[in-house]
Amino acid sequence: MEYKIVYFFNHLGSGTIVDNFSFYFSWIPFLVVFWFLLALLALIFDKTNGKRIFWGVVLLAVIYFIINDLILKQTLASAFFRQRPYIAHADTIIPLGELFSDSSFPSGHMAITVALSTFFLYFYRKWWIWVLVIIFVLLMAFSRLHNGMHYPTDILAGIIFGLGYGFLTVLISKKIFS
Repeated sequence: MEYKIVYFFNHLGSGTIVDNFSFYFSWIPFLVVFWFLLALLALIFDKTNGKRIFWGVVLLAVIYFIINDLILKQTLASAFFRQRPYIAHADTIIPLGELFSDSSFPSGHMAITVALSTFFLYFYRKWWIWVLVIIFVLLMAFSRLHNGMHYPTDILAGIIFGLGYGFLTVLISKKIFS
């Protein structure tokens, strides 16, 4: 069933501008610049929480790297190694973007996107920001499926881990800045 979902999204808009959008939307340099600029804008324009947000984003990046890349990738990925869809189904799934060959479980792109979104939403609770964040998260999920990098359960696991990283960063930053 998961393969069919990946196949559907992978071929949806294949060969069109959707491919370019999906590639750049989940391109790591774009994401680093995007989130850094948001944190910088908060630092410049938000006199109340700007410093907390800026340094919280830095803290979140460190937390993500330590937990996700150093711990989870060594434990979960080795215990539950799962080939990425474009590798497992090389004859039918068209890969787009950087061709990672590590385990597709869980989605790191989704984890960091949801973590940063959760952290920002803690400070900015306006309805229109929620709408923008939900759209951003859905576009990231679409991109990871369209690019042939993840299965739906990889994305769901990334969302769950991302919520954890986001809330952990909120708790730590509250203690640091109290």
